[in-house]
Amino acid sequence: MSPPTIGGSDLGGAPDLPTLVVGPSLGTSVHPLWAATVERLTDMYHVIGWDLPGHGSSPPPLRAFTIDDLAAGVVTLVDHTVGARRFFYAGVSVADVRDRLAEIKTPIVAVAGAKDIATPPQSVRFIAANVARGRFVEVADAAHLVPAEQPGRTAEVLVTLRK
Repeated sequence: MSPPTIGGSDLGGAPDLPTLVVGPSLGTSVHPLWAATVERLTDMYHVIGWDLPGHGSSPPPLRAFTIDDLAAGVVTLVDHTVGARRFFYAGVSVADVRDRLAEIKTPIVAVAGAKDIATPPQSVRFIAANVARGRFVEVADAAHLVPAEQPGRTAEVLVTLRK
C-alpha cells in the first residue's frame, strides 16, 4: 500500500519555533477542532494541521490504506511543510493501536475528557500506563473533542510538552 495524500494547513506561529502538528478526529476538519486551542499556542509553536483523507483539505483516497500508511502520509506532509526535523504531535482519537503501545518510546501525554462516552477516561489511562513514558490527564467538563470543548486546558497541557 502507499500513503494517502494528506492536506495540511499552516495554522500559525513563526516557522523558527518548535513545530506542533495537530490532527483531526473522524468526521471533523482540523480547523474547527483546533482553532481555539491553536490561538493560545502560536507564541510557543509553529502549528501545522492535517485532515484525514476525504475531509477538509485532504483529497479522497484513491485506494485503501492502513494506519501505518496514514502516519507515513502525515510525516510526508511535515517533511514538505517544515522539513525533516523533530516535531510534537497532538491528535484526537483516530485509530486503535493498543497492541503496539509497548513500541512507543517517546514521551506522551494521553488526555481524556471526563465525560467522554466514545473513549472513556479509563481507556485513555490504559494508553498512558502502557507506553514507556506516558502521563495521563483527565479534563473536567469535556467529552470526546477536548481541544474544541476546553481549548484553554488543552493548550496548558500542550505547553508542558516542551518542558
